[in-house]
Amino acid sequence: MSSEMTNHGHAEHKTHVLPIWLLVGVWVALMGLTVLTVVAAKMHLGEIDFFISMLIATVKGSLVALVFMHLLWDKGFHSVLVVAGLLTLGLFLGATLFDRAHYQDSIEALERDYPPTRRFPANIGTGEHAEHGGGEGGGTEAPAEGH
Repeated sequence: MSSEMTNHGHAEHKTHVLPIWLLVGVWVALMGLTVLTVVAAKMHLGEIDFFISMLIATVKGSLVALVFMHLLWDKGFHSVLVVAGLLTLGLFLGATLFDRAHYQDSIEALERDYPPTRRFPANIGTGEHAEHGGGEGGGTEAPAEGH
């Protein structure tokens, strides 16, 4: 039996205690990046707004994964798995964004023909139906007794 194995055949787990200054420093960085996210959202930078928000979110997520999930001190293979998963997620999200341009005319037509007030009427759940009525009486008749 090797010296790295315990009595039960499992490899020993090494504990890794992080210094408080590192934890507080990462927390301060996360709070600063959160403020930066809010400021960037209020600036209305147009087309690059989305990419700036995603860049800030990526930095924040990387800090959390590297420090709080201890990937910085873990085996390199685990980091490769995390990065591969994130790249796969990015691939699927990117394909969705590219596909959206193909359907933009249909989306705009839907929004023009069915504005939110027609799609989600204020009197929903009351038995009355907006504009189209609930039957021959226009949706204002009382329900029949005993039904």
